Amino acid sequence: ITISVLVLLITGYLIWVRRQYSHLPSPPMNSFFVGHIAEFKTRRITNKHGNDMKPITELFLKWSEESGGGPLFVMHFFSRPWIICMDSDNGKELLVNPRHSKPHNIYKVFMTLCGERLAGQGLLTILDYETWKPRRKLYDPAFNKG
Repeated sequence: ITISVLVLLITGYLIWVRRQYSHLPSPPMNSFFVGHIAEFKTRRITNKHGNDMKPITELFLKWSEESGGGPLFVMHFFSRPWIICMDSDNGKELLVNPRHSKPHNIYKVFMTLCGERLAGQGLLTILDYETWKPRRKLYDPAFNKG
């Protein structure tokens, strides 16, 4: 009985998480529980050196066409949704506009890779908008053709 309750709770949680992103197009999943992870294992190409993974961009382009949503779609890895944006204008909007939340755990890994500072507190890794805005103003002349 406990295992069936656990499976029922996990299923309910996955449905709840995926429903939050149901307004975004998504390529078809082979498995309800693992999401799109199975696709990464089955997408192999054979070359003269043996089996090799296809470039991830090819897979994203294929999923973008399959989902019919153009350059923006959502993938699910277990309970984690990943929003994939393949358009530079939309990507800029997602990275620069403070209305869009940033995944803190991914940014923290990027800031300190292997226990040492990698990117530090730069424009790409600052999550607090009030800290980011004055630093961005300092760099504005570099982004203008003047």
